[in-house]
Amino acid sequence: MLKLAEMRFDHMQLANITAIVGDGAGGWPEQAPFERILVAAAAADVPPVLFDQLAIGGIMVVPVGLDEGDQRLMKVTRTSDGADTRDLGPTRFVPLVDGLVTASS
Repeated sequence: MLKLAEMRFDHMQLANITAIVGDGAGGWPEQAPFERILVAAAAADVPPVLFDQLAIGGIMVVPVGLDEGDQRLMKVTRTSDGADTRDLGPTRFVPLVDGLVTASS
């Protein structure tokens, strides 16, 4: 899948993309800090490892809550003093789990 995606990027002449395959639970510390992080799986709480990879002023959107009936979509902005968190409403995502990550550039 990664090679196919990279071939499509090349075909579309998109040269400013670095791709990774994995579950995303550990983020991508080698590429941090990030201005934006979008998490597409629910975590028990805002993942500290991902929050730590946000730049000051960076925004993470993350579904929080492991119970499918009680998940909230959260917008987390990293500030110089910590975090500003805003609840964007109910949502439903699969759980975030740790696993193997393979990178390519």
